[in-house]
Amino acid sequence: MSGKSLREFFSSIVILCCVASLGIIAAGSLLKPDSFNAQTTPVFLAGTQFKALIGQVKTDQQQLYLTGLANAMAALSNSQRRFSANYFPFLEINQSGFTHQPVINFFWRKQGQDQSVFTETLVNFHDESIVIDMSRHPQWNGTIIEVGLSFEGELKSSLRLDSVVLQPWSIMSWIHSIWDQWWAYGGWKGTSINFIGGGQYDKLQDIKGPEYPMLPVIAVWLGLSVICYLAICRLKRCKPDSTQCLIMFFLAWVLLDLRWLHEFWMRTDVVKIQYLGKTQHHRWLSENDSEWYAMSQEVKQHITEPTARVFFVLRTQQQLDDYYRYRIRYHLLPHNSYPFLQTLPKPSDLLAGDYILDLGETSSLQFKGNVLTANKLLQPLPGIKPINLIYQTRLARLYRYEGM
Repeated sequence: MSGKSLREFFSSIVILCCVASLGIIAAGSLLKPDSFNAQTTPVFLAGTQFKALIGQVKTDQQQLYLTGLANAMAALSNSQRRFSANYFPFLEINQSGFTHQPVINFFWRKQGQDQSVFTETLVNFHDESIVIDMSRHPQWNGTIIEVGLSFEGELKSSLRLDSVVLQPWSIMSWIHSIWDQWWAYGGWKGTSINFIGGGQYDKLQDIKGPEYPMLPVIAVWLGLSVICYLAICRLKRCKPDSTQCLIMFFLAWVLLDLRWLHEFWMRTDVVKIQYLGKTQHHRWLSENDSEWYAMSQEVKQHITEPTARVFFVLRTQQQLDDYYRYRIRYHLLPHNSYPFLQTLPKPSDLLAGDYILDLGETSSLQFKGNVLTANKLLQPLPGIKPINLIYQTRLARLYRYEGM
């Protein structure tokens, strides 16, 4: 590489860094909250200050180790300190061993709402210090009377909690929170890698994306850097070099590409944690529709025929209903499933030995005296008879049509 090329490369890095620094300082000045007070000191909670509500723990100096779960759950709580959430917008968790399995939530309770528990799911584990901007949560306000961590899933090795620190506003904490957000696991979005923004986003679970998407921010950063370079050339009365702009574009593209590769590494780790060493049955139980899968397997045990016709009735109330309905159709194979959504099939369409599966926690059907009828608002049709209820659980009810 020639001396000119090296100068262009390093000057591109300098320009990008300077523009980023100025942008951070400017944004930090604009976003500084009204409650900011330079005299506010952090609230420090050592790991040993947390008590185990559920699960098994041990302590070592100021560190707490979570060594076991109870019924796949654990909860650590601290109610010794009370503080105003408005003065502490950033949550810092210092730990070791935290991963995507078990699922980890930070929870808190507020004065005046003692019976309500609010949560924030942790999604970033790329280093041992996690910083979260809690001011984005609509319930992070008022006087906090209890904070803690909950764990749900599988615990393959002990987890270490060093401390939980509630930080007042500062530019460094703000930068750290954005950095953690950008490099957090993004989940399975089903979108192009060009839309990776960092932070957990899952349209199936209705988890919102990050506050500062990475791609638009880098595009603005690159544009301002090019404008800065052109302004410098104008002040120095020299001709702009297109190679310099291409180098800046290349550096920004490399950063996005590294983020894309990092996402795939995280996906690999998540898949290993979630599925490695498990049977197919236990892999299904690790999916986000595990409850519906377990229910489908119980339904299949009550269907005596090798292949049968199963008519679904589902009162659609949420966007996820259709997704789970199709997942249940898959889990019920080799039986033939017919989705009737919010209606019952016509009695003339049924054969002896057919099944009707009423899905959902709330039923829109009425079963009385071997007669199954639908809500009149959903279906003004005569009831189906004779029919028997052969299986019932929280998520579904299975009926068998005996024929005329």
